[in-house]
Amino acid sequence: MALSEHSVQRIAAAGRRVRVRSALNPMLWLCPTVSVPMSLAVIFADAAPTWLQVVFMAIASAPVLAAVGGFVYFARAAPSRLQSEDYQIRARLLDSIQEKGGLLEDGRTVELLLNPQSARLANKSGEDQ
Repeated sequence: MALSEHSVQRIAAAGRRVRVRSALNPMLWLCPTVSVPMSLAVIFADAAPTWLQVVFMAIASAPVLAAVGGFVYFARAAPSRLQSEDYQIRARLLDSIQEKGGLLEDGRTVELLLNPQSARLANKSGEDQ
């Protein structure tokens, strides 16, 4: 059962759209990378001994269990690690601005810090002209 070229392109495009970077990202990428092939090996290994199917299933479930365990650990010990890097950077920047008494007087600058997407849109429209 081979994946069609269209399916592979859709999977690759979905992978490129993922932008959230947290402490769990490596483990979340490991889940489909390891679990899907091992699950397929279990499904198509009808002639294999039972102990081998159990090993494949254990390998397939290990990344998922590790990701769930990591989520529970970070949710209790360090919840900020579950937030994206971009969010953490903007939160620290806003905290430092607030500590210094709001040195930024330009409302647009603060808007760009809170919503960097608007800065990208403004840059694109400026380049188009």
